[in-house]
Amino acid sequence: MARQTEVHYHHLDTPRKARVKGALAYAQYRKQRYGIDFKYHDIFEACQVSKTRGYEIIKSSSDRTFHNEFEETRGRKKLLTDEDIDKLKKLIWSEDFEARQLTWPQLLPAAGIDKQISRATVRRALGTRHWRKCVACLVAHRRI
Repeated sequence: MARQTEVHYHHLDTPRKARVKGALAYAQYRKQRYGIDFKYHDIFEACQVSKTRGYEIIKSSSDRTFHNEFEETRGRKKLLTDEDIDKLKKLIWSEDFEARQLTWPQLLPAAGIDKQISRATVRRALGTRHWRKCVACLVAHRRI
């Protein structure tokens, strides 16, 4: 018959980690606001974690890195850059009705962009800036 052994290691669950982080944040606030000093050992003892594990929890919360700061390098390059799209929107707003009469491919040379791009690509690019080409609706004017 196999002998059952007692497990002494318990993986620290998220609530316990949160308690350590919360207690540390509160202690740091009190030190900043009122000048009351604290000791990490006291926080770890109150949260029932070892000194080693407590420092590991603190280190893991402060070393968080966010990887969304970098420019995307995967996939195909955009045919219309952000500067090109800005030129198109500026043309549409400055020329008003005359620019709105142009078709999607006619917008490129009018804005000074020398690229051969399909109408769908131009439409999609302007759609990323929430620009939709619409025909003005006729509205009957009512007299009151």
